[in-house]
Amino acid sequence: MIETQQLVRAELSEGLYLYIEASPVGPASDRQDVADRTRQFPFKQITDSVEAIAREFATALNRARPTKATIQFGCELAAEPGQLVVMLVKGTAKANLTITLEWTNSRSSPPA
Repeated sequence: MIETQQLVRAELSEGLYLYIEASPVGPASDRQDVADRTRQFPFKQITDSVEAIAREFATALNRARPTKATIQFGCELAAEPGQLVVMLVKGTAKANLTITLEWTNSRSSPPA
């Protein structure tokens, strides 16, 4: 069950930090690790997840071979003990991030 949002500190690759509003997930006994304000998480965990999701969509689109495709999805950020995670959410109103991916295939006709 998702509880109220908490601020967690995330480290960017340049050594800078930002705070992210994230939902603590997992067993209640593990949530103290997430609530610890001295704890920091690598933001790369989020970007790696988004990249993996984009690769999955790209693989499916390469098989389907549309001339153009746009995919939009919302992500809510969550914190588990020791890591930040991306949760795909229904609708963009609840999303921390809304991501739009667009592909254009220049082929005028499908391959034979």
